[in-house]
Amino acid sequence: MITKPTVQHLHRLICRDCGVRQGELHQLNCCMEVCRKCGGQAISCGCEGRATKPRRPFIAWRDMCGMCGDLLPQLFHVPKAVWAFYIEHEHRNKIVCLDCWHFIEERTDGGAYARKHGQALLEHSPAWLERVGKPLDTPDPFVKSIFELPVEDER
Repeated sequence: MITKPTVQHLHRLICRDCGVRQGELHQLNCCMEVCRKCGGQAISCGCEGRATKPRRPFIAWRDMCGMCGDLLPQLFHVPKAVWAFYIEHEHRNKIVCLDCWHFIEERTDGGAYARKHGQALLEHSPAWLERVGKPLDTPDPFVKSIFELPVEDER
């Protein structure tokens, strides 16, 4: 049974190419290292002078609810106007899990605005595909999950 990852799980993640742990510098010529100048793949970007910028460590960035801290919340979609109605301007760039979204709706106006202008739909559900104008057989692009990244052994 797959459960949600913990912060301890995230700290044990290792790069799938060179095997370094979270927070360590990639091995030279690792295909996962990002060029610190252009943001492309470091071994193939061809940037001159990228050695003048400091190298970045391996970090497996993960989504987290900005309200409750839930790691890898299930993503959903609401129309922009609905998001703007319920989420304060300075927090609109954050992710909110569905439970926190419903809490915010309920405390704001009982969800009335969302019922009138567009309720939350889980991403890649048939209703979401219809809302965004994609064919119903569109595959979910989120193929890789956090559990597919290698993890160092606990010792």
